[in-house]
Amino acid sequence: MKPGPVACVVVALALLSSPSCPAKGGEPRGGMPRKQLSLDRGWRFHLGDASSPEGDFGYGIDASFAKAGDAAGPANRGFNDSSWGRIDVPHDWVVGLPFVRSDDDGVLQHGFKPVGRRFPKTTIGWYRRTFTVPASEAGVRFAVRFDGVFRDCTVWLNGHYLGRHASGYGEFTFDVTDYLAYGGKNSLVLRVDASQYEGWFYEGAGIYRHTWLLEYGQVHIPEYGVYLRTNVAGDHATVDVVTSIGNEATSAARCAVTSVVRDPGGRTIASLTSQAADVPVRSDRDFLQAIRVPQPKLWSPETPSLYTLVSLVQSGGEVIDSVVTPFGIRTLLFDRDRGFVLNGNVVKIKGVCCHQDHAGVGSALPDRLQYYRIGKLKEMG
Repeated sequence: MKPGPVACVVVALALLSSPSCPAKGGEPRGGMPRKQLSLDRGWRFHLGDASSPEGDFGYGIDASFAKAGDAAGPANRGFNDSSWGRIDVPHDWVVGLPFVRSDDDGVLQHGFKPVGRRFPKTTIGWYRRTFTVPASEAGVRFAVRFDGVFRDCTVWLNGHYLGRHASGYGEFTFDVTDYLAYGGKNSLVLRVDASQYEGWFYEGAGIYRHTWLLEYGQVHIPEYGVYLRTNVAGDHATVDVVTSIGNEATSAARCAVTSVVRDPGGRTIASLTSQAADVPVRSDRDFLQAIRVPQPKLWSPETPSLYTLVSLVQSGGEVIDSVVTPFGIRTLLFDRDRGFVLNGNVVKIKGVCCHQDHAGVGSALPDRLQYYRIGKLKEMG
């Protein structure tokens, strides 16, 4: 296990999502910027036991779902985890296990590591982390997002069952607004079960990608709420944008969307504001826009030019939410005679059998290793 400090207070550890709407190129000012705060540091970890309730901290004996906020065992808010190991995520508990000599296909396919139903004492992992949210933040929305957990995991916050995510290869999010103790300690808990596997290769186990605390307003752009499509015609391109606005407030909100396009150099080249419209309570509304981009720089593997779409939600004269979406402008064609055509040029699609794990670190890859691998693939053509 990788040692690391226990972080008990979530503050602005990594404000990574969108800027606070700078007044550049005629863009509006003001409003609450959304925040994306890292939860990677300061976890506690302990192995469970798939064959013994006693070895699994009583899981399956005491009620973990019957009463809201009163889950038993490690899921309980007051559980004492001081004897557990300290780790940071991304984390893969399998890579540190001893090797097992066996002709069993399940062991062979997982790098001869003792994980799966034949190894109940090393196939369950418990994770706990505490954090605080200032009392002044009450009234906005909060969610926790996991970029990847292998595999079948159950999640609690302050003894409240949030839900379950079965697959190890998709990110997932839970809204935790109604379960937070504002101004006090919050306990986030996961039970991860790697008994079953999804691939025929080493998959590891644990919270093997980043974790986040998301903060945004009651009226906001939901997750995956910005969709765009580009069309190139002659000396210009048209960016068709669909922006969804959700309203979790207690009254309807009158909103408009300003979409700002910045070129690969960061210069604002286009801006369009929609007409204002009402977004009813507990519902979403889509805003459709078409933005013209002159003389577009086309994306390709050799010239990966990326534009940026800044989506600003305005209400009551303020910007109340913003989301940044990078995108490329290019033309794609699959032709039965020529094959794949990118920007008018025939491109041969090449690939390798490259799984997500890496020697020495398992499935919990540092970000820098991902960039290294992509660079090597590009060198190979």
